[in-house]
Amino acid sequence: SELPTATLHTVGRKPDFLLKARDQHQNPFILHVEYQTSNDSQMAYRMAEYFVLLLRKHRLNIQQYVIYIGTAKQKMQTKLHFPNLKYSYKIISLNEIKYGVFLKAETVEEKILAILGKFGGEDPVHVIQKITAQILETCTSELEANKYLHQLGVLSQLRNFENQYYQAMESITSFFKIEKDY
Repeated sequence: SELPTATLHTVGRKPDFLLKARDQHQNPFILHVEYQTSNDSQMAYRMAEYFVLLLRKHRLNIQQYVIYIGTAKQKMQTKLHFPNLKYSYKIISLNEIKYGVFLKAETVEEKILAILGKFGGEDPVHVIQKITAQILETCTSELEANKYLHQLGVLSQLRNFENQYYQAMESITSFFKIEKDY
């Protein structure tokens, strides 16, 4: 049956992160990253839209990643396969990476990501205390430590560990003023 010809619509997409980079052979490419907190059944279509829009604009190779920071098991489709189209992108699920991997990192920014990692049955309060200890050990000033502890608190809300975060902070209340950021 005949379809209506007015099926086109204006697409307004704003990527979470875009960077023009070079590979090991100095070939330019576009790095596109999306951050996702929940499973989206339409993610493959959304990423394909981004791909085509970026390809049309930049005419460069595009590498796409979704960084999944949700608590549920990741179950988004990463491929579209039709007779005239084969498309795929990569997903990195932080909740499948053991939190200790992040704690071994050198930078505080990477250590904080441990809150989004896999706890493997460990008590969240204990894990948050470990992360906090790493932050305090790595930071050179109280101002810097406060900034990163605040970021840890914000990320703990993504995992619904807000109460555990406050419990862990009780051990350092002389250092850290607990405030809720709405």
